Amino acid sequence: MSKEPKRIQSIERGFALLEALSIHDQPMTLQSITEACSLNKTTAHGLLSTMSALGYVSKVDGGYTLGLRLKELSKPLEQRDEQIRRHFIDLIKSMAQLTNNTAYLAVPSGVKEYLYIDAIERDNPLTIRSPAVAVKD
Repeated sequence: MSKEPKRIQSIERGFALLEALSIHDQPMTLQSITEACSLNKTTAHGLLSTMSALGYVSKVDGGYTLGLRLKELSKPLEQRDEQIRRHFIDLIKSMAQLTNNTAYLAVPSGVKEYLYIDAIERDNPLTIRSPAVAVKD
């Protein structure tokens, strides 16, 4: 039986804040962040202040947004995703053509989740589409 890895609550909360900010086009108020992340205001404000000082969150008129420092963290990931796509593109194209269904390329993301990084879509009415997948053909 596998044992769950030890998790640090403050890090989970910090990433929950970043994820909440990432799905909003407009700045989020402290109140909306606390509601989205189920945190009290003092905790959320402390985390946001720390992440803002580090550049991972920006305080703007109307609330908070993701900080530009996150872009630096994501550059190596974008390059790795592109390498993975190039490596498997022929395989997922073949899978889509042979099955006449959408073929997805996913990579492990965390302990129990996967992140879809590519898809080849087909015109099959039974295809299930995932909104989080970047589609290329």
